Amino acid sequence: MTHTPLSHSHHAIILDILNKVIDNIAREQLPLLVPSNLQTKDWRKEQPWWKGGKKNECELLQRMQVEQITGKPCPKTTLRINKRTFQMKELSNPLTRSDGFDWTEDFDGEQKNCVGKNKLNYRLLYNFKMVCDAGGAQTRTLREVHSFAESQLQLSIRENNETTYFINILDGDQSHLRKTQFSHLLALPEYAGVKEKVFIDDMCAFKSWYETRF
Repeated sequence: MTHTPLSHSHHAIILDILNKVIDNIAREQLPLLVPSNLQTKDWRKEQPWWKGGKKNECELLQRMQVEQITGKPCPKTTLRINKRTFQMKELSNPLTRSDGFDWTEDFDGEQKNCVGKNKLNYRLLYNFKMVCDAGGAQTRTLREVHSFAESQLQLSIRENNETTYFINILDGDQSHLRKTQFSHLLALPEYAGVKEKVFIDDMCAFKSWYETRF
């Protein structure tokens, strides 16, 4: 019996199928979502995915969880917001520029063409953080996130874009402890018209938020 060699296109199709199967298996093996108030420093050390914090483990986990929840890839992006002009654009190395400190950190992920229950196509821009345990470095990180979130609110006012959501996923017990400061920001009267465009909470809350809208 003779076998017809597979063409390059057939090889590509088979490889794509295998990659999807492997990806689905990996998603099914993701750890269960844990509320941020239970994500202590000791808890994180006990997780099989934790490698000491030197390989972006938290961001990788959060990206995979978002992809599992939404069923869509969440690729990285270099989009940033200028804190003075509230312009948003892709910028890889802002500190090579004289206005480098005017720019926020970049978003950690972007999803386009997310169809909402209202049939509109949405763009979701993500900021991932897992802040566990108390300390000066942790407080500085969350203060920077607060500034980043306010830039998102300011941009939302100026652009008035109904189909862009900014998603700040703040896991970790220290993030949970500081929820009051973020709730205060979203409750300011000047942001009453755009606060629904900026999500700030943990992954468990994001899952509920997403499932009510998409």
